[in-house]
Amino acid sequence: MIYYIGLGTNIGDLYQNLENVIINISNIKALRILKKSSFHKTQPWGKTDQSDFLNAVIMIETDIEPINLLMIFKNIETEMGKNIKEKWGPRIIDIDILFCDDITMNNENLTIPHPYLHEREFVLLPMIEIASDFIHPVFNLSIKDVFKRYIYTKNFKNKKIIVAGDLMLDHYLFGNVERISPEAPVPIVDIKQQEYRLGGAANVVNNIHSLSATPIVVGLTGVDSYSDILINHLNKKGITTEYIIKDNTRPTTVKSRIFASGQQIMRYDQEQRQDVSEKIEIMIIEALENSIDKADAIILEDYNKGLLTPKIIEYAIEKANKKEIPITVDPKFKNFFLYKNCTVFKPNFNELQKNLNIDIVDDDSLKIAAKNLFAKISPKYLIITLGERGLMLFDKTDNIMHIPTFAKEVFDVSGAGDTVISVLTLCLAAGEDIKNAATIANKAAGIVCGKMGIHPITINEIFAL
Repeated sequence: MIYYIGLGTNIGDLYQNLENVIINISNIKALRILKKSSFHKTQPWGKTDQSDFLNAVIMIETDIEPINLLMIFKNIETEMGKNIKEKWGPRIIDIDILFCDDITMNNENLTIPHPYLHEREFVLLPMIEIASDFIHPVFNLSIKDVFKRYIYTKNFKNKKIIVAGDLMLDHYLFGNVERISPEAPVPIVDIKQQEYRLGGAANVVNNIHSLSATPIVVGLTGVDSYSDILINHLNKKGITTEYIIKDNTRPTTVKSRIFASGQQIMRYDQEQRQDVSEKIEIMIIEALENSIDKADAIILEDYNKGLLTPKIIEYAIEKANKKEIPITVDPKFKNFFLYKNCTVFKPNFNELQKNLNIDIVDDDSLKIAAKNLFAKISPKYLIITLGERGLMLFDKTDNIMHIPTFAKEVFDVSGAGDTVISVLTLCLAAGEDIKNAATIANKAAGIVCGKMGIHPITINEIFAL
């Protein structure tokens, strides 16, 4: 059997401790050390008010069973003077079984793979050195991809993203059709199940939350039962709703989809599309003013349901640029040319073509359309989503990058644009360059297109590709 063993120390002569433990392990009968990493100095994990650690990982081969090997390692730890007085406290030596082939086990004495290794840089870095392509048997990811996921999770976790836009509730009704209505030539759907999901700007919020960051929601609902459902969904996830304004003059936006035998046969909407009143507009601007100082980026998610008025758009972009944080825009048709000087403007192909009133028939005409749009609104970057063709990235210096789709199978495009803007913005806030951010966002969109209905993306899914 092939094992990977983690070693660590932060008391005494750290280098000598690791050298000694490696010698002690090599002296075990019927055991052979195949590889060993270099030594890595790392900050303490779990309990941070102690000295830095020195860590390494070794690869060994032995027929000793995991439980028996654990007992042998515990004896070595004791002989070397290990005496831990508190959990995650200082120790002269620590020996952990990280992996044993592709075995998974979980009992009161031993869990394989080690349950915390994916959160520990001091394990992942030396593991990458000696076994970067080893596949984690639980996550089904290579160690190098587990490390990427760790880095993105770490970078995303402390980011706060304002999502200002049209909140929606997606209502799904599932049933069967066995007869036609006698009242009209339409099917009768016998509803068996229904569920609600976060949609529109609320889906962007859900994606940000699913990626371990903190969304700050600036939005609007009606005063109705659907508002209660939407806010309850957010509260259950621990997402603050203090900047969601309730307006008793309009309903909460709801998109209801009826499915029969796995096929969508109808959609009906409850909404109002006129701009919010001046009173609500002032309240939205106040919400942005009160939240922008703690934000690392802003997303304007415009579904043309009236929240993003010209004044609100201008205010948000001006404040973001003054603070020098990314502000990204997912537009529709109305307000299309109002988003001047944003960081990223992300229309889809149809929105671009309709708003510019031109026929885009090939890449050359697409480039001309992009140039026209730069002239009108001057974003730092322009991303055009192209459905099954992926997306095109443009900048002001005429650099162009085509990123093909990563979708293996397109089942439902609902929410794909929300996913792109969510992942893209979070990557930019975490310091990624625009090309990497767009590539990762495109991967994420390909994943959600393979699912039915609205689903938030996770870091695990992105790095499983």
